[in-house]
Amino acid sequence: METQVQAIKDQIPIVHDGLSTIMLVGVAMGIYLSLTIAGNLKREKGPLLFFGLLIFSASLISLDIYLCYTGLMKHVLFLNDSTEFIALALGPFIYLFLHTALIEQKVKWRRQWVHFILPAVYFITQIGFMIESEAVKLNAYIAGFHPDLPFVKTQYNAFQPLYHFGKTNLHEAIILSYSFYTLLSFRLIRGRKNKTAVQHPLINKLAFSRNTIIVFAVLTLVLSVVFIAYDTDLGDPYFAIVFTLFVLMSNYFFSSSSGIFRQTWLNEKYHSSGMANSPGATLHEINAFINETGFAIQQQVTLKQLSDQMGMPSTYISQAINSELGINFNDFINQFRVQRAISYLQDPAYSHINIEGIGKSVGFKSKSAFYQAFRKVTGTTPSIYVKSKEKS
Repeated sequence: METQVQAIKDQIPIVHDGLSTIMLVGVAMGIYLSLTIAGNLKREKGPLLFFGLLIFSASLISLDIYLCYTGLMKHVLFLNDSTEFIALALGPFIYLFLHTALIEQKVKWRRQWVHFILPAVYFITQIGFMIESEAVKLNAYIAGFHPDLPFVKTQYNAFQPLYHFGKTNLHEAIILSYSFYTLLSFRLIRGRKNKTAVQHPLINKLAFSRNTIIVFAVLTLVLSVVFIAYDTDLGDPYFAIVFTLFVLMSNYFFSSSSGIFRQTWLNEKYHSSGMANSPGATLHEINAFINETGFAIQQQVTLKQLSDQMGMPSTYISQAINSELGINFNDFINQFRVQRAISYLQDPAYSHINIEGIGKSVGFKSKSAFYQAFRKVTGTTPSIYVKSKEKS
């Protein structure tokens, strides 16, 4: 048996070409991005957590495809088909990422666990395959990527009908799952207007969400065509290509918003400012002062006033805000005001005050200025925001 297995493994060629290089780049960048996200997770694990899980899961799937495509899988056959159940989790990860990003509510697991029933059930059906012999796994690999090679004559365990049923219907399950979560995700963004995220102003939250859904929809379409065209797994590399494009897009947006260059000597704008502390530490000090004193909700505040009250040069304040957030002083103050307005709009104790009154109470001189700033931060108007909260 071992001799026959080895003889067939020797017939499997090792392939390294342009397509395999693209797949490997996607895997490397995906793992790097997911680890970077993991290193930046805080206690409140919202959209960043699910986005990281999405990228990491897709990286593992692409790595599986890369090993199969290049023939390197013959050296690690115990990993063959090990990521199939993860493929069924991509839809839920996409949806939960968008849900936490757009709805801005914490995930309640007692409601959301249902999204992972399908991947969990599929995983259970494949336990029998996981404990199969190397010969069985070699046959599965040959059937998917080298149908021209002979199969190994071997015995299958008692779970073969169960895991074979799962594998036979995997493609249909993936398309149904991806289509379902694409539709759910489109429902999340329906009727929403563009806005600039507070923490990462160079990433437009709604635009990024739409692009994510579009890429996922394209992936679903590509897989549908591939599954129709190929009875085997030879079309799987197309998944890796679409994923690589998505990772490139994600890396671009995250890198452009990270402030990594704005915080170094490469940024000549503040090269000679003389600020002793880092921009991050200075911004933390500014935030603490504003939160403690309520400076932002006073009307007609200026950079000079904040500088005088804090005893800090105005150039330091501007540098910290611009370097860390990529926005100017006025937008920075308006963000504080809008967040305070949101807390008032959600507090029953302020229900007797109309929207215009709320705007003035947080420092806006006019209704138009309040509406403009509110829309810039949240992507909608105060009145629409209130109505949406009443419905939810």
